[in-house]
Amino acid sequence: MGLVGVYRNKHMRPKGSGVAVSNHLSPNDIQTLFADTPMGASYGYVITGQKHTGIIGSIETLANSLCPTYWVERKSATDRREFLSEIIKKAKFGGPVLLFPEGYCSNNTQVLQFRKAIFDDGIRIYPIAIKQKSRYGDSFWWDEQFHMYLLRVMCSWATYYDVTYLPSMVRLSHETNAEFAARVQATICDVIGVPAGEFDGSFWYSKSEQQRLRGLQREACATALLSYHADKERTESDDGYFSVSSAATGQDVRPAQVN
Repeated sequence: MGLVGVYRNKHMRPKGSGVAVSNHLSPNDIQTLFADTPMGASYGYVITGQKHTGIIGSIETLANSLCPTYWVERKSATDRREFLSEIIKKAKFGGPVLLFPEGYCSNNTQVLQFRKAIFDDGIRIYPIAIKQKSRYGDSFWWDEQFHMYLLRVMCSWATYYDVTYLPSMVRLSHETNAEFAARVQATICDVIGVPAGEFDGSFWYSKSEQQRLRGLQREACATALLSYHADKERTESDDGYFSVSSAATGQDVRPAQVN
């Protein structure tokens, strides 16, 4: 197994306060981005991520002793609020914080919708676009268990990463957090040449979320159809020729009498 990394626009590599955001392809993304840290540099990244157990949990414990880290239990609302508060504080007065706003690993066919919370006013965002070429193997993490994933990656010829650092961005005065997040997402998509997803990872990976969305779509379609038929009935008379719009003009329009 080997890693082939190509890093573009190195002069734009995040160094100061703010949040470095990237599309998320695999658990190896953090190591790949750290690999471009210059030897002897006094800066790196503040690492963030989901709390895990097992092998990944052991790797996270090791990371705690190597660099600043913040881990969040995604299922806990309290933990998420505290995590966000700490990240925003660190982004404004420290950093750069490394964050993957998709929240899930994707596979270079699209960039999932970015979560909007971190795209706040006063926080500088450093977009990073990551692309993999699968000719000799890839590190995309599908649904397999992590030890099987490691075996597959270690048996591949090589993993090729193409990393592009992009100009930093800030939220415009007229933008909401969601609009700013979408703009950063679109910027990354333009570089790697994939579409920007309209849904986040919970839709792609959660069957219950998919069922919920289908239910909302059915309700929206039913409402639209009922509205259409109601409008049609209002604009037609019993014989199909009388229009409400005609009555609104004050004209005395009567149905024609057929002998």
